[in-house]
Amino acid sequence: MRFSTKVIILLFISLLALGCAAKNESKELFGYSFNVARPSPNQAYLDYDDGMETVQLKIISNVSQDVAERIIGDRIAMFQSIFQPKRVDYPGQYTKTIECPEQFKPKYFSVNGTDYQIKYFLGYANSNKVAGACSDDLIKYRHVYGFMYCSAPKKLAEIEYYSILSINKTDEFMKSLNCDIR
Repeated sequence: MRFSTKVIILLFISLLALGCAAKNESKELFGYSFNVARPSPNQAYLDYDDGMETVQLKIISNVSQDVAERIIGDRIAMFQSIFQPKRVDYPGQYTKTIECPEQFKPKYFSVNGTDYQIKYFLGYANSNKVAGACSDDLIKYRHVYGFMYCSAPKKLAEIEYYSILSINKTDEFMKSLNCDIR
């Protein structure tokens, strides 16, 4: 019995689609309905996007507080380095460094509770959802980049949140965060 190439390709695509559909799940968290991908038992990637708000979470389970603090410290240092003054390759008469103006630099916040810790930056992002928009004409989103560590379930969540400027729901989103991240 011989199958044509088209039949084999259609069969392969169907099996691939079924496999992908079986692995995708949905989860309600912080008032959002996330699409969830689980590349391993200790990791989950959650994604929500309705055109006005975008939330991306990376959750790692079974993380000790020491390891979480090292990860958070390293990532915060890398994020802050983006906004440090940089030497230009070809300095001119007036320009020796470039730097994001103070009014556009993200502000750092830290919130500590009894069983959780949240550290985050509140700033701006461009139309491609890239942090660091440093001029009015480039800013499209209000942006949150941060981490939440919950000691009771030993989970670390890396958080990226984008809200279009006209609705700006960042305060609402930050108040919705909690340690119920099963």
